[in-house]
Amino acid sequence: MRAIGLAVATAALVGGGVAAAPSAGAAAQCETGELCLYTGANYTGATLKLTKCEYVDLGDKGWAGAIRSFDNNQTGGQVATFYTTTPLGRTIVATSTAPEQMPVFAQGSLVDGVDVC
Repeated sequence: MRAIGLAVATAALVGGGVAAAPSAGAAAQCETGELCLYTGANYTGATLKLTKCEYVDLGDKGWAGAIRSFDNNQTGGQVATFYTTTPLGRTIVATSTAPEQMPVFAQGSLVDGVDVC
C-alpha cells in the first residue's frame, strides 16, 4: 500500500489516506496518460478523464466536491494537484504522483479544481 501525498495548508485539512491494491476494473477504465476522476468510491459512478496539462475548474464541469476516487495513470511521474478555492485563493488539498490509485479519496469533497500535471 502507498500513502497519498498530502499538502496540508490549514489545520482544517489535516488528514491522510492509504491506497489499497489497484483493482482490475480501474486499470481497464483509465488509459495510460489519463487522470481519471470518479464520483463513487472504488472507481465507480460517473468518470471524468483528463489528459491535458492545465488547471481544470471542476465547478465549470459540474464536478466541484464530487470526486470520491481517482486513478492517476499519467506517465513520467507527473504530479496532479487538487485544490479548493477560498476567498483568499486556491489552497492545495492533495497531490498525486503518477502512477497512483486512490480508491477512497476522503478529501475529494473539498476539491473544486485540479492541475492535471
